[in-house]
Amino acid sequence: MFEKFDKIPRLSKGWAVSEKIDGTNAQIHIEPETVQDWDMFYTKAQMDKMTAVIDRGDTRLAIFVGSRNRHIVPGDDNFGFAAWVQENAEDLVRLGPGRHYGEWFGEGIQKNPLCVVGRRFALFNPRWLDQGPECVEVVPQLGTMQTEDLEGCFHALRDGSFVHGSDPDATPEGIIAFHLGSRQLYKRTYEFEEGKWQG
Repeated sequence: MFEKFDKIPRLSKGWAVSEKIDGTNAQIHIEPETVQDWDMFYTKAQMDKMTAVIDRGDTRLAIFVGSRNRHIVPGDDNFGFAAWVQENAEDLVRLGPGRHYGEWFGEGIQKNPLCVVGRRFALFNPRWLDQGPECVEVVPQLGTMQTEDLEGCFHALRDGSFVHGSDPDATPEGIIAFHLGSRQLYKRTYEFEEGKWQG
């Protein structure tokens, strides 16, 4: 059977680069459904996985929370993220329907190299830089650049030009580079360049 050869993205499209934060992967999934169809749409097992439900008249917003690889709820949590979502649900529904991915980081999560006080949630998507819930931030954006500029950006972050945190002695983890042509994410870290398990 004939298989088409995929189009090769151009490197000249450039990269959107952000700081890599050392925390734990987290997601918030918001699903709207009419009150009338609620019981037909959701089984009891699905409702048990909901972290919060917000009523909006004829519509209900179901909020599901996940770590990198599973649903979490208060009581079966990942560093308290589901409990935090439950507490801030009214504000978080301003994110709108869909899946919202980010990093849950701070005290007691990973090694907290940025010396962050408390715990915070930073979205990966920069479209929320100037809007959205007050309890959410966006991972620091380091700019859009060409391939030849990535190395300089990587070293500038380590040398203190960009650091997500208030401590001048804080140590960043690395960078995330999104290739605008292939729409693929890549990462580079200062430690364990081949991966934590290979390092």
